[in-house]
Amino acid sequence: MPRPVLLSIVELGGYPYFTPLYQRAGFDVLNERTMRKAMSVIKRAKPAVIVAEFNFQSDFRDRTSSLESLMS
Repeated sequence: MPRPVLLSIVELGGYPYFTPLYQRAGFDVLNERTMRKAMSVIKRAKPAVIVAEFNFQSDFRDRTSSLESLMS
């Protein structure tokens, strides 16, 4: 039986490396560093879980973060 896929999106970083934790929890982990690539992975891999950092950027006119781009 295939393991569920977890997509981790970390653009800026500065966090501990959580992939081993996710793998111990039973997930196959895909890591992406850009929201554009992450959106492509979502269409292809259909992850069961998405973990993403929230980066507030005041220069976005119609949204507050890149995470909102992913959600749309």
